[in-house]
Amino acid sequence: MSGFKTQYVDVRIYRWTKKENDRNELLDDLVYENSDGIIITVPKGFKTDFASIPRFLHSIISPNGKWILASILHDYLYDNGYKMYISRKQSDKIFYDAMIDSHTARITANIMWFCVRAFAYFHYRRK
Repeated sequence: MSGFKTQYVDVRIYRWTKKENDRNELLDDLVYENSDGIIITVPKGFKTDFASIPRFLHSIISPNGKWILASILHDYLYDNGYKMYISRKQSDKIFYDAMIDSHTARITANIMWFCVRAFAYFHYRRK
């Protein structure tokens, strides 16, 4: 059974800047188990920008909502998935599943999934 094993996570939120070091920082580990039983732990100290939604769309889809934990997980997978042999496509599927597990409306989850599939290609780190 997939889902977040962490009920909540504390995050230090920095004011809006474009500096990489001023991104929001996890103060606790975030743990998620996917439908295959794989446990993914986003470690304390990881920096995230939540959902990378362009500012002009914030009135339609906010960067933080029911999907906020899924967005943190997705950021982590895009930065570190290659170390766990998790592809970009698998990362996006986990993101979708995590949104559904977080009770995000399916229409919203589908839109967000489509956007990362269509526009986030260059953000996935392949080392």
